[in-house]
Amino acid sequence: MNLIKIFLTIIIVSILLPLSAQEPWEPYPEKVDMLAVIAHPDDEGYWGGMLAYYATCEQKKIVLVSLTSGEWGNGLPHPVAKGEPVDCSYNDEEVPCCDAIPEEDLVYPNYYREIELGNAARTYGIQFKPVTDRLFKDKDGIQPWGEASGGFEYWDGEDKVVGYITKQIRRFKPDVLVTLGWNGGNGNPQHAAAARGAIFAARKAGDKMNFPDQLTDLEVWNTKKVYMYVPEKKLDQQDNPLIHSWILPCAGNPKVTAQQLGARGLAQHYCQNVPESCPESTAFKLVDSRVGPDTENMNFFEHLD
Repeated sequence: MNLIKIFLTIIIVSILLPLSAQEPWEPYPEKVDMLAVIAHPDDEGYWGGMLAYYATCEQKKIVLVSLTSGEWGNGLPHPVAKGEPVDCSYNDEEVPCCDAIPEEDLVYPNYYREIELGNAARTYGIQFKPVTDRLFKDKDGIQPWGEASGGFEYWDGEDKVVGYITKQIRRFKPDVLVTLGWNGGNGNPQHAAAARGAIFAARKAGDKMNFPDQLTDLEVWNTKKVYMYVPEKKLDQQDNPLIHSWILPCAGNPKVTAQQLGARGLAQHYCQNVPESCPESTAFKLVDSRVGPDTENMNFFEHLD
């Protein structure tokens, strides 16, 4: 039994440590090419190889913002009364605590998934540490499903969410913002609140009348293009969606494709049992544009490069 535990530990360490032990993150730049907004670590999986394609293949400067740290995720400890045993249940099902987390660290709230998100970001080729400010808590079972209202309510209101993302837009000055689907992609209210919050924030960040307290240290900023993820089952409801391929030649690293890097990055979400897989393409919708509609409809930076 001890040999089995040692073997499993070696496997886990071989997956996680090489990435976390790399060189320090680059300092945040004054301006980025893309700001990507999600609700939880591993939500970037909805985008397929998008982060890998733009970070590695096109060498874009990208900052990834996760509103929560995913502390209610699979295999992570949840709140218990003093003296009660650790509870790592998920979706009302009993599951073992994630074996990558040291036993002494199995406390709530647990921020281990921030490490996994960082490892994933490095794999995609992102140079800057993901932003996880821990201002918004993760929680399972929020209702109503398919709507943002429950997510906004749990996060203390739409204004708080929109204001926070507005601040990140003014801080990083992206040309392109990418987020999840209008209903979150899968109906999760926190996903939906993150997506709608990001879209609303991009519309507000350029007006000094919105969240003026931020302008003591920041300036207004107009993001040129905003994209959201479109689930496959919603494709027939979209006019001219951008079907983005992840098997295109990768100029930044000809030895790989964005599909391969996307799969490797998602596999870094070890505690969530995310498989090492990535689709050949993903659909997106251009929600807002200050540079006109896409015509070639193949790249987020059309009209910008």
